[in-house]
Amino acid sequence: MWFALLSLAFAADSVGVLYAGDPVIAAEAAAAVTDRERTSVVPVRLVDLRDGAGPRVIGGALVPACMGPPVNNNTIREQVSRGEALYNAAEFDRGLAEARAATGGLWCLSEAAEASLAARAFVLLGVLQLELKNEAAARESFAVAAQFQPSGPAFDGRFRSSHRAVLDSVTAEVSSAPPARMRIGPGGSAGLWIDGRAPSGADELTLSRGRHLVQLLQPGVVSLVIEVGSGEVVDLVRPSSLTEGHVRLAADAAWQPWFSSALAGTGVELVWTENTLWKVAEGWTSESYALKRVPSGARWAGALTGAGATATAIGGFGLVGGAILSKNNLNSPDGETREAEARRLARFGAGEMLMRVGGVSLGLGGALLIPGVVLVVKTW
Repeated sequence: MWFALLSLAFAADSVGVLYAGDPVIAAEAAAAVTDRERTSVVPVRLVDLRDGAGPRVIGGALVPACMGPPVNNNTIREQVSRGEALYNAAEFDRGLAEARAATGGLWCLSEAAEASLAARAFVLLGVLQLELKNEAAARESFAVAAQFQPSGPAFDGRFRSSHRAVLDSVTAEVSSAPPARMRIGPGGSAGLWIDGRAPSGADELTLSRGRHLVQLLQPGVVSLVIEVGSGEVVDLVRPSSLTEGHVRLAADAAWQPWFSSALAGTGVELVWTENTLWKVAEGWTSESYALKRVPSGARWAGALTGAGATATAIGGFGLVGGAILSKNNLNSPDGETREAEARRLARFGAGEMLMRVGGVSLGLGGALLIPGVVLVVKTW
């Protein structure tokens, strides 16, 4: 149960890690696990994958049904009307072409499907196929019509009455077959349109066996055609409904197949969540780490800061001592002797030098405390 993701542009030797939380921690953990350089690991947010992506259906068979440009319901309605007129004129081959255009256009709709119109189009297609002695194809068409109107598709009284018996038989088969289930991911069924109507359930729906038109109406219109069997479970998720917090569901074995399907072809091979790195390409094996963001260069920052403080203090004492000597010598009866002057200058020089060294050390130690890195510790 997931969604089609955009393909991300990674360098040939890079790998993506989908993360929740701190991207630096995720990247450091991924680099440690895969024995890669940190620069070859690209942290990927869920929003980077979901924006612009369409809905994803897992389970059932996705049918590549749309074979033409987008159409609207008015176009389909006109085609159906022409097909019905051709049926009345006994021009069955020409009518069949119009009916096929109408039913094919349903899969390419740029707006929400109208259930009654869709059923009408497939009933027309079925009766024309019966007129042309193709009952197997007609029964398939009637089965799709029954998906759009489960209580029984409308039957035009102008059609041959014997065709009604076939339609009723197929409708009964569809309704009596064990249904499939569609589970809907986060966000529920808002904006979802199935077989021309809004679904009645919020998180799980029942679908009759056969072909279904699944449309996502917000934002825009995206149409999918799926084929489901009796008892089958189908999962669907809309990307716009997912939030960063859903990445944490990767720790749930029930969600991992959804992530595998979603991440295929994106360059994202790892998922980081809650101190665990999951290797998607290796069957969801995991590595757990005790991770902590600590000051960068912590091994050196403390030493440099301590050394700087010590040097600054000693330098300060040297300057103070030099000043005291200078004052005593200047106040002595003989004034400052050459020897005293030398001692005073030496203390001033040493004190100034130590204070300069201390200042540099303090500066370096403080600078190393600004950026952050991650210490990665394996837990067994």
